[in-house]
Amino acid sequence: MFKQIFFILYLFLVSCTSEVNVDLYSLSREDWPVITLSAASESLSEGETSTISYTISKKVLNEVSFKVQTKDGTATSDAQNFVPVNQRVVIPAGTPAGSYALPNIQTLDNDIVCESTRNFRVEISELKNAVMGSISSAVINLEAQGLPTLSIADTSVSEGMTATITASLDRKCRNIVSFNPFTVGLEAKHGMDYEHFESLIQIPALTTSVTFNIVTLDDSLDELEETIILGIKNINNANYNKDHFARITINDNDVGGGAVKVAVNNGFSCALSAAGALKCWGRDRRGVLGQNGHHIGDDVLEMGDNLLPIDLGTGLTVKKGVRSLRSSCVIVDDIADIHDDKVKCWGNGGSGRLGSENEDILGDSIDELGDNLPFVNIGAIDTVTDIAATSGQVCVILTDGDVKCWGNGGAALGRADDIDENYGDEPGEMDLLTSLDFGPNLSAKSIYGGSGHFCVILDDVLNTYDNYVKCWGENSNGQLGIGTTTAMGLDSSSMGSNLPFVDLGSGRTAKLMSLGNNFSCVLLDNDKVKCWGMNGSSSYNRLGYLTDEQRGDEPGEMGDNLPYIDFGPNYVVKDISSGYNSSCAVVSTDNVTDAVKCWGWSGYSQRDTSNNPGAGSSWDIVDFGVDDRAIAVNSGLSQNCAILINNEVKCWGKGRFGISGIGASYSSNPSVDDSVDLGTGAMATAFFKGGGSGDAGGVLSPANCVLLSDGSVKCWGQNMSGRLLNPKNMGDQAMEMGSNLPESFLGAGRTAKDISAGDRHVCALLDNNKAKCWGRNGSKLGQGQRGILVGYGDGRLMSDLNEIDLGTNIEVIDVEVSSSGSCFLTTSFDVKCVGLGYTGIHGAGTGSSIGDDTSEMGDNLINIDLGTGRKALKLVGAASAMCALLDDASVKCWGASAGSLGGGANATIGTSPNQMGDNLLALNLGSTAEIVDLVGGQHFLCGLFSNDRVKCWGNADYGQLGDSAGSTTNKGDNPGEMGDNLSYLDFGVGRTAKSIWSSVWADHACATLDNDTLKCWGRNDLGQLGLEDLQHRGDDADEMGDFLNVVDLGAGRKVVHMSMSDTHTCAVLDNGEVKCWGDNIFGQLGLEDIVGRGGNTNDMGDNLSPVDLNF
Repeated sequence: MFKQIFFILYLFLVSCTSEVNVDLYSLSREDWPVITLSAASESLSEGETSTISYTISKKVLNEVSFKVQTKDGTATSDAQNFVPVNQRVVIPAGTPAGSYALPNIQTLDNDIVCESTRNFRVEISELKNAVMGSISSAVINLEAQGLPTLSIADTSVSEGMTATITASLDRKCRNIVSFNPFTVGLEAKHGMDYEHFESLIQIPALTTSVTFNIVTLDDSLDELEETIILGIKNINNANYNKDHFARITINDNDVGGGAVKVAVNNGFSCALSAAGALKCWGRDRRGVLGQNGHHIGDDVLEMGDNLLPIDLGTGLTVKKGVRSLRSSCVIVDDIADIHDDKVKCWGNGGSGRLGSENEDILGDSIDELGDNLPFVNIGAIDTVTDIAATSGQVCVILTDGDVKCWGNGGAALGRADDIDENYGDEPGEMDLLTSLDFGPNLSAKSIYGGSGHFCVILDDVLNTYDNYVKCWGENSNGQLGIGTTTAMGLDSSSMGSNLPFVDLGSGRTAKLMSLGNNFSCVLLDNDKVKCWGMNGSSSYNRLGYLTDEQRGDEPGEMGDNLPYIDFGPNYVVKDISSGYNSSCAVVSTDNVTDAVKCWGWSGYSQRDTSNNPGAGSSWDIVDFGVDDRAIAVNSGLSQNCAILINNEVKCWGKGRFGISGIGASYSSNPSVDDSVDLGTGAMATAFFKGGGSGDAGGVLSPANCVLLSDGSVKCWGQNMSGRLLNPKNMGDQAMEMGSNLPESFLGAGRTAKDISAGDRHVCALLDNNKAKCWGRNGSKLGQGQRGILVGYGDGRLMSDLNEIDLGTNIEVIDVEVSSSGSCFLTTSFDVKCVGLGYTGIHGAGTGSSIGDDTSEMGDNLINIDLGTGRKALKLVGAASAMCALLDDASVKCWGASAGSLGGGANATIGTSPNQMGDNLLALNLGSTAEIVDLVGGQHFLCGLFSNDRVKCWGNADYGQLGDSAGSTTNKGDNPGEMGDNLSYLDFGVGRTAKSIWSSVWADHACATLDNDTLKCWGRNDLGQLGLEDLQHRGDDADEMGDFLNVVDLGAGRKVVHMSMSDTHTCAVLDNGEVKCWGDNIFGQLGLEDIVGRGGNTNDMGDNLSPVDLNF
């Protein structure tokens, strides 16, 4: 009864208020409101406030309260990760259902980074008049605070002093920050200018900096500033801005003069002085000397006393000439850059051999010479790179690699149209000339003519058939070398893929060829000779095999079945020439150096002796008298001629029509006969080559450049095509060097910091961190156009030369050239390249050239993709490839045949999509030591490692890999050859290397050893190793290690910088002098003559004079 009365009273009271309306069971616990958190977890950055709330499931009838508190986890309030909370929340009666904020849960920024994800908890408990919901605790995750940014500031130091390097963090890190810095020299050279540094550096937890030291070396040489790049790898607990690697500038503290750097390539040299002045000398082909020059030998003062040059037209000189019995043709060079590489022909025009669209004789009247002598109309592309002639036809290689022929109809024209007609003897025919078909992807590199047939050495876009040979034309005696006597080139099915390669033997390719009267000879890549075709009776012995059998006219006679001609023990052949019935070669053996041996018919005593029985090793050597070394040889119809080491010409054989040059009908004894009189002081260097039936005539020559200590370049040698950028060839005659050698003009007030020399162009890094390039263009100069020779003639003077546009605000810290392009390392450590598309040097994934159109330059010139996050610290060229030493101390290469440079395959990289970036694999250089320095030669690389030892890989033809066993097997083009399988070079007991040297077109390399001596290995056929002989080193056992002699550069002298080409070497010495040795045919040694040095006894040491640079 009591409970019922109480309940009725309660209902009455409730009904009297408007605020509360409950049912009869609301006082039950099950009907209390449910309190729950809005989320079980939340992620916050430091300094943010939690957004987690609580919800009430129904209207509050009685006051509700609960406790809120934070609980430490991996984040704690003591570590100032958050503000602790411990308080009671009161919810008044009548509060409706809904979501409400918790007390402020505030996280804190403790100014400490390197913290991983941490957490703490927020809990509700001790509920009154409410029921706990499903979520009573929430985890607050503090996001990882990220990593501090590591930075290392640029610094400078006087040479010989220790550079103190400070590595700093922008914020404290709770953990140890560690990294591995390592040094990479740009202008500075390891072992010469600084000691290599590589170490684990740690910044202690909760600190922001650490210091370490890098030691520079005092070389007591007046020189330019030099730069070391500090690479960073293996960074832990920090980020690093890879757009900036620290640069350590070494300031020179010496006073003096002389050169500080040299850069050389094919026939020219340059030197740079400490003041940034640049001087170049040697061959000026394609304007590489930067002096807006003309050729030497094109006026009466340069061509003897009475022998005047042929007048080919205003401003025209000769780059190459060929002749037959009836006509001559030349490739010209034009000072105005309008008619460069075009062709002029003169003589008997029968059958259209002059390409003049008539059969008239040209050149027998004064009004047919000079500007009146027409250029040959070859078609839309009328510039050529090579030319060859037979007795009735002429063929040229166009600048795009195509071949066109004209003249007497027949197979030798190679038209494959089944029409036996002359071309070039009637109007309109030259416009109809078609390119010869050698098969897919094949073009011609060089071409040679015989009496009725031609041969080409090929270039393959896919690099499979590079330097292979194809021949076409008459074949009655097997002179095409295809195992039949069927002529090729006339029938529609006889060219293209149907024209077979000449089988030269397993693994053999061609260096050059010489074609005679129905026979052919080739100088192979191993410096040996093979001949095939008509032999005649044993008294003729045209092929040199002591038999009257022909070779190449039947199956099974070519390839490995075709023997080499035997010239004697361990012979090396340098030059060959084939005439009508005989041939000659310049050879060196164990017993003779640069001797001439001839074989074949000797009816006019053109073989020096009437009979040469027996094997080639017993053939008589042509006796020239005291100056008995030859540098070139030429065989003709009835006479042979040689250019001797003193650059005189001697001829022997039939001398009718004055061809002997000595006023005699016969010249059978060159040891006592006079030399051909070319004028006072005249020196011959090369012959016009003929078509298997002509006689000798004509000369050409090359050049050299050196970079000096004041930033200037000097060049000397032949000034063909303005290659020396000088009014004349410099360095091959008296009064051309020293103060007479002008500086190259780089722009008003501009000087050079560094230079890099390619085969036909040069690039300079200027004092304003911009770059200029000059010489042969073809996209390599980055001028946004093609066809203009920059730095030569009136077309583009050096004063007109623009700085290369690499993009907005882009500056350059390194420039490196290859034979096919130019690459630039920017201040953000990106790489940009221009050059020939088919080589892949630009790394753009296309076969098109880049740099020959303005739309390709500036901001449109993309960075080379070297892989995710990768930057370059140094660039190194190797022939037509480029390599980069990256910020993780790895090496990547791209370009023509780059796969052979340690990539495991002889492939071109950079011409197709998906070849670059992460798809471009780093070279495997082994696990025993890190690479310190890298140098490149012609298709090979050498690396100096942190254990002061050297490895080389790539092409091994001349022993340039320095294999102790003397192997000439290439390394790096097949799997399993790299890494720890690649052995170190042996320099002798206890000897290690301080520095290594090579250059983009060299076949040899050098190392400065720990005792400051110099050792060189590789190719030495011209004395370029400086060992006073002509024997290669590294291509035979017992040639490396203690067997390898040091290079003698004079008493007490040390090398501070070096550069080399395929034929010569230059070094800057510790007294600022430059000394050069090797080939000097273009004056590239700068000694005011054209006599080579380094290959004979007493050539080196104090006997080798320095280059007079007047610095």
